[in-house]
Amino acid sequence: LSRGEIEERIREAESSGVDVTAAQSELRELAARQRHGAIELCFFGEISTGKSSLIKALVPDADVLIDVVGGSTGNVQSYRWRNEAGTEILLTDVPGIGGVDGELSDVAAAEAQRSHVVLFVCDGYLTRQEMRSIQALLSFDKPLVLVLNKADRFSADEQAALMEKLLERIDALGGEITRDHVVAVTAGGETEVLEQRADGSEQTVRRSRPADIGVLVVAINRMLEGDAAPLDQRRERAVFQMAAARLADAEARYRKQRSEQIIRSATRKAVVGA
Repeated sequence: LSRGEIEERIREAESSGVDVTAAQSELRELAARQRHGAIELCFFGEISTGKSSLIKALVPDADVLIDVVGGSTGNVQSYRWRNEAGTEILLTDVPGIGGVDGELSDVAAAEAQRSHVVLFVCDGYLTRQEMRSIQALLSFDKPLVLVLNKADRFSADEQAALMEKLLERIDALGGEITRDHVVAVTAGGETEVLEQRADGSEQTVRRSRPADIGVLVVAINRMLEGDAAPLDQRRERAVFQMAAARLADAEARYRKQRSEQIIRSATRKAVVGA
């Protein structure tokens, strides 16, 4: 869809009495973000894969809530970051998919569509839900960087085999993602380990893990090199499709409402006629 096409569809629907508020809201939100001019990167993935920890590693001064309980990010939060080229970037943290509340997944998916680039964070082999999410993002022509977090749990050979498998699964979905956009990182933070004492007893202790995110920074910088116009155009197309989906939902509700009104009216007339 082009901007002119979606705006024309909204005008036609509005003239017919359809509530077009949701579709118009998406276009207004897009315009506001375009005026701001920052490149938006959305950290997307299942709960407990370490999205918030990665943002904390990129922007140490950011006030990011990191909890040992899965799904600590309950809303959408953005943090400013500038890369070495001086580009202003917004790192957006969204609720993790796979929680008990299905609406959180909708919030995360919508924010991913509004961003320029999605950093899809996983911590192992892709689950069925992760595959479905990636397929949906690819259908919107969304640029992806696949981030294997907590990579320090694997040996070098295991990392290589796992990343090759991740590429194969993306290829199976029909997506095109280059090898340099699949990276293995460690966000750092703390982890609980079982420590054995000299007397043979065991205790659980917390140890810090150093962050190792250099390859992620390189991948982001490479993706943002050169003219940002193509990223803007792809973001626009994704938002126009989302606005069209919002409009289609509103039209379906309107048709249902009108059909019910017609049925009630016809029923009353039939009763009176009888």
